[in-house]
Amino acid sequence: MQVGQSWKMLVVAGIAGAAISTETCAQDQVTIQSVLVPRGARPINEISFSPWRKTCFQVPDGGSICRTSSVGTMSTGQQVIRADLIVSGDKGAARLQLILPPVFFVPAGVKVRFGDDSTDIPYLWCVSNACIAAGRLEARLVEQMTALEQFIIECIDTSLLGISATIPLASFREAHQGAPARSYNEALEETR
Repeated sequence: MQVGQSWKMLVVAGIAGAAISTETCAQDQVTIQSVLVPRGARPINEISFSPWRKTCFQVPDGGSICRTSSVGTMSTGQQVIRADLIVSGDKGAARLQLILPPVFFVPAGVKVRFGDDSTDIPYLWCVSNACIAAGRLEARLVEQMTALEQFIIECIDTSLLGISATIPLASFREAHQGAPARSYNEALEETR
């Protein structure tokens, strides 16, 4: 067998193995989440959050999609958490999106606590400097966001240490229910 052919076979075998292990991991993800117990916990207190701000985008069918956002920044100026509530105006569907640093254990996802209620939000994808966790948010949880003073996100880092951050909601209701701070049309030209 030539060196070129054996190299190609090795690459094909590696791709097949990766596909099989990915499928196995996807099937075992529920098991991983149910038995994963953090070895400790620590809150992140060194973050200050921006006031909530609403930005809307007009879509071709005449409706709009609005994003109400707050950004958490460390004293160094580095943005480490971003929370977006994205609502499709005409459909009323809400989606909570969290942009977090890539230091968390991705299969565990993010637990979001709204007072006594909570929901799990999976990570959808990661790049070198951020991971995106996003999922549908039930209407009752959106209502709680407008009534509560804060919500808490809980993650597990790669050292299996539980990390939590408290995101203030003081200005959320006014921003979410009010007029957008910025609006963009279909061509992404600012209209306000």
